[in-house]
Amino acid sequence: MAFHPERIPADIVRHVVAHLDSRKDLYRCALVNKLFHLAAVPLLWTTLNVRMKPWARPGPLHPAAVLLQRPEYCLYVFEICEDTGWTHMSRAILEERLSALRLCVNLRSFSWTDSSTFSENDAAFLTHLDVLQQLHITELSVKVSAGISPVVWQRLMQMRGLRSFSLSSSQCVLDDISTWAAAASSTMTHLELSVASEADRYPAFIEQLHRLQSLRLDAPCNTIPDLLAYLPNLVALDVRYRLSDRIPAPHHRRPPAARLRDLTVHVVHGRTAA
Repeated sequence: MAFHPERIPADIVRHVVAHLDSRKDLYRCALVNKLFHLAAVPLLWTTLNVRMKPWARPGPLHPAAVLLQRPEYCLYVFEICEDTGWTHMSRAILEERLSALRLCVNLRSFSWTDSSTFSENDAAFLTHLDVLQQLHITELSVKVSAGISPVVWQRLMQMRGLRSFSLSSSQCVLDDISTWAAAASSTMTHLELSVASEADRYPAFIEQLHRLQSLRLDAPCNTIPDLLAYLPNLVALDVRYRLSDRIPAPHHRRPPAARLRDLTVHVVHGRTAA
């Protein structure tokens, strides 16, 4: 008996395609027929992982061009992971990306990774933040090698409505971080901070984020009891500290308020982590 994929009910096709976890398989499904195409395309565009490679051959390296040609695909985009690599964005490339980003009205999560050693992409990131604020995203992740400039940090402090925020940088000082924590306290439930320069200030500003359920940060190990006391809703805690770090004096102890379910402690000695 011949197999006729076009005769499969649409509800069954959507259910089967939803269980595929490979983009290659989803792409193949999209080429079967119109029915499979309609089921696979939304899943293909739900999460966009983009990494610019300056050594790659010329060609369409970014999905922004496709999104501008097929704006209906923008409605399926919920998460974007943007990795600039070591490249510098030209004005034309930046405008193309921003035009496509504005069309992603259902976007909820955005990740920005900049591996360059200079802050030449700060202007590009600032324009992205302006668009992201208009889209009312709830999850933001920032990982930069060159550090967070004061201008970028001030703009990040203006972001409102974030439930999840992740910041990783080895070279930055976050001014007015207590002010930021107070403004974010009404919505923030997940926080990751890997900023070595801020370790001495824990947990002074963390206690303002009383809604936190998940916390990951670089901090001395003796801050764990304080964090458990200050954060009543905390269920997952991940702490990383170096044996060479200065251990601050303990804060006033209070009985733990959090009902922790998951605790991870990373001890770093030199270049070795345990």
